Amino acid sequence: MASPGHCANLMNPMFTEMGTAYATGSNTDYGIYWTMLFGAP
Repeated sequence: MASPGHCANLMNPMFTEMGTAYATGSNTDYGIYWTMLFGAP
């Protein structure tokens, strides 16, 4: 991955739960946005 920060989050063994979501909009520059949330109990 090109982003060390993103790679560190994805590979962090402390995170045991994850959620993803996306949103779309025709009035945006990209049309679709993704997000990911990491968590641990």
